[in-house]
Amino acid sequence: MKFEEDTWAAVGGIGFTDMMAEYTSIAFDNANTPYIVYREEGMAESFISVRRFNGVAWEYVGSPAFSAGSASYCNIAFDHENNPYVAFTDCGIYCKLRVMKYNGTDWEDVGVVGFSDGQATYISFAFNHLGVPFISYLDEGNGSRATVKSFNGSEWESVGSQAFSAGYAYYTSLAFNSLGYPYVAFTDYGNDQKATVMKYNGANWETVGNAGFSGGDAEYTSLVIDEYDMPYVAFQDEFNDDKTSVMTYDGEDWVNVGAPGFSSGYSSFTHLTLNSEGDLYLVFRDGGNDNKATAMQFELTTNTITNNPLQTILIYPNPAKDRVCIQTQANYSIQIINSLGQIVLCTHSSKSNSIDLSALRQGMYFLKFYNEKETILKKLNIE
Repeated sequence: MKFEEDTWAAVGGIGFTDMMAEYTSIAFDNANTPYIVYREEGMAESFISVRRFNGVAWEYVGSPAFSAGSASYCNIAFDHENNPYVAFTDCGIYCKLRVMKYNGTDWEDVGVVGFSDGQATYISFAFNHLGVPFISYLDEGNGSRATVKSFNGSEWESVGSQAFSAGYAYYTSLAFNSLGYPYVAFTDYGNDQKATVMKYNGANWETVGNAGFSGGDAEYTSLVIDEYDMPYVAFQDEFNDDKTSVMTYDGEDWVNVGAPGFSSGYSSFTHLTLNSEGDLYLVFRDGGNDNKATAMQFELTTNTITNNPLQTILIYPNPAKDRVCIQTQANYSIQIINSLGQIVLCTHSSKSNSIDLSALRQGMYFLKFYNEKETILKKLNIE
């Protein structure tokens, strides 16, 4: 479905698969054509298929049911040359990992078939900014711990040590920093089933902040990293009645983004993403609303905000580094607020100001201008 004119509308009709579909994943090519991968339930086997929307209907991409056996944990992503790749567990090859790409006619294997040491579950698959494919997963051949591999053009090779998590690693979620190094978030059975994030530093895997940083069990972990290399993790938070929480690492500690446990009820199947402006969006199954899907956006809570200010405000440069210049036509009190809603600096404008930013970390901030007549909110990026 797609969102348009304030409502959700079906794309190509409702229920377009021939049979029940599971493990669905969607991605867009560079022409914004949607592709989906899914497991299509059969009488004996449940094979993988891919379809795309041609403007009228959903058509198969290559042969349908192209896995060797029942498939699960399906992912789809596009490389820099606009070729679709799928990653999945293929139980026709002992439930090991398989990655395939579409060559314009049919689906072909990328590297060796079944390249995990044992059965693979909780798969996350993505390309970094250099176009290198990476995959994270729980590998039952290595104590059900986390492993990450990348494709070097001929084979899948381990990124750092295999089985690098302290214990079982459920719900692995993969993301990349600005250098293309992978981060992985997961439910860490080596740390009381709490959330852990680890990053690859070019030689080894290291923990980002404390291992097991959530207050209690954390399931359905979903990880994103913004343009300033700040990681954000969404999860079902057992410490807050199994509601959804989002946390970020501020360079010293993992802190909540907004209120913890903010969903209306029990949540599951959380998925976190960033839009092109760096805003956080989240979708999940909402137990507070009959287990239906709910989507939410993180918004900074302020007093009444004026979208059409009475006076012109100039902010430059933006992005800024050590200083930012502000010109206004009226006098305002000014607050600089970080992405967590915390006030980090207060000052006043006298129609022309230069504000020292050297004590602030890189990232996205908000400038709040206010006086007795209005309150105005502007974004500020610090590099």
